[in-house]
Amino acid sequence: MSGMVTITPSERFTPYTPVVPTTAFPVNFPIFDPDDVKLLLNGEEVTGITVTATFIEGIATDAVVNVMGSGIIGEVIVVGVRMPRRTDQYQAGRPLTMGDHNYSLNRLTIENQEQRRDLSRSLKLSIGAGTIPDLPTAEAGKVLGWNSDGTAIVNRDAVSAGAAGAAGAAILMSETVEQVRDYLDLVPGLDVQEHSDNLDIFAGMELGAAGLANLLAENYTEVLATPVNGTVTDAKLASALSNSLVTVCASAAAAKAVDTTRYTMLFRKSATSGASRMFGWRTGDYTARIAADTTGAIFFKADAIAASAGAWVALDGGWALGQFDPLWFGAVPDWDGSTGTDNAAAFNAIYAMRTVLPLMNIKIGAGAYRFASRLSWAFTSGQHCTITGAGWDVTQLVWNIASGGIAISYEGDVRQNGSSLKISDFAIITNQAPASAGTALQITNTPFAEGMTQPGPTIQNVMARGYDSTFGWGKGFDFVDCCSTKVSNCWALGKASDYTMIGFDVRGGALNRWSDHTFEGCRAYWYDKAVRMANLGEGIVIDKGLFVAGRVGVFDAGEADRPLHLSVTNTHVNADTAGIQSFGGGAQALLSGNLIYEWVNNTGAWAGISLADYTEVTVTGNQITAWPLTRTKVGIQLGNVTRGLCTGNMVRGVTDPLTKGIVTSGTNVIVDGNLYSNCTVRNDNSATQSYTCSEKSWGSVDVAFTGNASLVANVPHNMAQTPNWDRITVSARFVSGAATLTVNHIGAPTGSVVPVAFTLSGFVSSGTARINVKCEKE
Repeated sequence: MSGMVTITPSERFTPYTPVVPTTAFPVNFPIFDPDDVKLLLNGEEVTGITVTATFIEGIATDAVVNVMGSGIIGEVIVVGVRMPRRTDQYQAGRPLTMGDHNYSLNRLTIENQEQRRDLSRSLKLSIGAGTIPDLPTAEAGKVLGWNSDGTAIVNRDAVSAGAAGAAGAAILMSETVEQVRDYLDLVPGLDVQEHSDNLDIFAGMELGAAGLANLLAENYTEVLATPVNGTVTDAKLASALSNSLVTVCASAAAAKAVDTTRYTMLFRKSATSGASRMFGWRTGDYTARIAADTTGAIFFKADAIAASAGAWVALDGGWALGQFDPLWFGAVPDWDGSTGTDNAAAFNAIYAMRTVLPLMNIKIGAGAYRFASRLSWAFTSGQHCTITGAGWDVTQLVWNIASGGIAISYEGDVRQNGSSLKISDFAIITNQAPASAGTALQITNTPFAEGMTQPGPTIQNVMARGYDSTFGWGKGFDFVDCCSTKVSNCWALGKASDYTMIGFDVRGGALNRWSDHTFEGCRAYWYDKAVRMANLGEGIVIDKGLFVAGRVGVFDAGEADRPLHLSVTNTHVNADTAGIQSFGGGAQALLSGNLIYEWVNNTGAWAGISLADYTEVTVTGNQITAWPLTRTKVGIQLGNVTRGLCTGNMVRGVTDPLTKGIVTSGTNVIVDGNLYSNCTVRNDNSATQSYTCSEKSWGSVDVAFTGNASLVANVPHNMAQTPNWDRITVSARFVSGAATLTVNHIGAPTGSVVPVAFTLSGFVSSGTARINVKCEKE
C-alpha cells in the first residue's frame, strides 16, 4: 500500500444543528469501515442509517452518513465508534511494505483518539488522591454521594432543587436544618449567622418533604417547625439560641412576653396552618397599627413596652405592599360540605386593617372557607381593596346560613380621592333556598359625580351559585348606586327550575345618574330576571352574555326623563315573557346580533324584543325564535319610538306562528330588510312619517321605439306569485335615442309581470327605453 493519509489530531465527532429537515451529514474524519460511525439525535442513536464513502487503500476521508425519510432536525452528532480489532496479519516470509505498516498504525491511532475522547469525559480523582472506589448497585430514585468518612460512594435519597435556583439548590444538597441560617440571611435587614453560632445544634437534621417545600418557597418561618429527623423542643431551641438574638415562642402570649432588650427576632408558632410567622422588633409609634390588627397577625405589642415605643412586626408576606393572606389571621379552609370553621372573624380582622394599611390586596388561597355571618365592609375615601382568589373552582367562600354573602360599600369619586374596589377569581356559595339565602355579592357606592369620573368597581371571574342545583342565592350580584361598573365573565347559577331570583341587579337613586355599567361575558341561569335595571342613568352595555330566565332576560323597569343609552349586543337570551324589555324610554338604544328564544314555561304574552318610549333606536341583526306554544307572540315590538331603525333581523315561529313579526308605533320608524318565517302578520307599523317593507320585488324591460307612440311594457318581477303589493314604483330612462317619456298608468300585476302604460312624444331619434319597477309589501 502507498499514499496513506496522515491521521491529524481529532476527537472523532462532528456536530450539526439543522433547522430544516436534513438527510446527509458529512463525517469529516477518516474511517476504515462503514460501521466505524454512528449518528446521535438529541442524545439518542438514530437507527437505519447508511454510510456512503470512497475507500482508497482501505481508508475513506469523504464519508457521509445518510438517514431515511424526509430528514431530521435537532442536535445531531456524527460519532466515531470503531470497535478495536485486527483484520490483517503480517505473513511469515512475506515482504512487509511501508503502506501495510502505516495502514495498521493508522487504525490503532484512530482507536486511541476515540478512547481518549471518551476517557476525558469520565469521573476522575485528582492525581495522588488514590483510586475511585467501587460503585454501589443501582437503585431507583437514588443518587450517588460520598459516605460520612469520604471513603466510599453510596446510594443516597434524591433531593429536588425545584425552582429554588442555584443558591437554593446548593443549600438543598446538604438536606440539613443547619442551612436554615443561610436562608434566613436572605431576609432583608437580618444577619442571623452573626448572632446565632449555636444554630449548629441542628446539624444533620433532615427537613423532610414539608421542610424542603418551605425552603423552596422561602417560607423561612415554617422551616423550623418541619424537621423529621429528631425532635426540636422549645427548651432545646432556647438553649441552642441562648447566645443569639433569635427566640422561638410556642404561643402568642409567650411572644408578647419576650424581652425586647435581649432579642430582636422571634418565631411565633401557631396551631393554625399558615399562621406561624417570623417577627422582628421595630421601634416607633405603632399604636394605631396594633389597635387595628386585632389578631396580631402583622403587628403585636410587647408586654413590657408601650405601643408608642415599638412593636413586633411580621418580617415576610408582603404586607407592606398591602398583600394579606387570610391564613395569617387564623382562617381555616376546611368546609367539607356540612361542617367547617367559621372564618368571619379572620376576614373581618383583615378588614379592620384598612385604617392603617389603606391599600388592601387580599389574596385568598385554595380551599373552601365557611362563614356563619354575612361580611359587611365599608371603605371610605382613600381606602382601596382588591380581593383575589385562585379561581372559582379552587377558592370557595361558603355560607350555610340565611342572609349570607358579601356586602361592600365604597366612596368612588376619583376626583375627590375616592376609594376603589376590585374582586376576582372565586366562588360565592350558599346551601340555602333562594327565599332565605340573601345576596351573594352586593356593591354599594356613594358617588359624588357622574359615572365617567368614577373609578368604579371591577368584578371578574366570580361565580355565585348554590352548593348544588337544589340551592341558590336570592340575588347573584347587586349593584346599588354604582358608577363605571365593569363586570366580566361572572356567572350567577340559580336553583334549578326556580324563577323567583335576580341574576344581576343594577339600581340607582332618584337622580338617575348611576351610570356607565359594562357587563361582558356574563351568564345567569334559572332566574326570574337575568339582568334587572332600575333608576339608572346613561351608558348600559351588555355584550356576549348568556341568560336563561323564567320571565325576562334583560329587563329595565324604566323611569321617565332619563337618558338610558342601552346597548345589548351578541347576547343569547332564553326567556319566558320577553328576551329584552325596557319601558320608560331614554335616548339611544342599540340591540344588535342577539339570539333570542322563547322559553316554554308560561301562557302569557311573549315578545323577543320590547322597547317603549325611546328616542333613536337601532334594532339590527337579531335572530328571534318562538317555540311551539300557543299564545300571543311578537318578534320585535317598538312602542312610541322616535327615529327608529329596524333592519336585518330574522323573526320566525316554530310550529305555532308568531302573532306578529314586527310591531312599531311612533314617528320616523323604518322597518326594512327583515326576514320572516311563520308569522300571521309580518308588520304592524302605525308610526307616522315612517316606512315599512316586509317584501320587495324588482324588474326591468327594454322597449324599442322609432317615433312618437303609446306603448305598454310588461315588466317582469322576481316573485313567482301575485302578491297584494302595497307600493309599486316605476322609473324609466333611455338606453339610446331621444324623446319625451310619460308614464300613464300601472296595470294590475300578475304572477310574473307588471304592465306599465307610457307615451313617447317629442320624438328626436330612434332607440330603446328601459322601464323599471319596484314592488313593496308592508
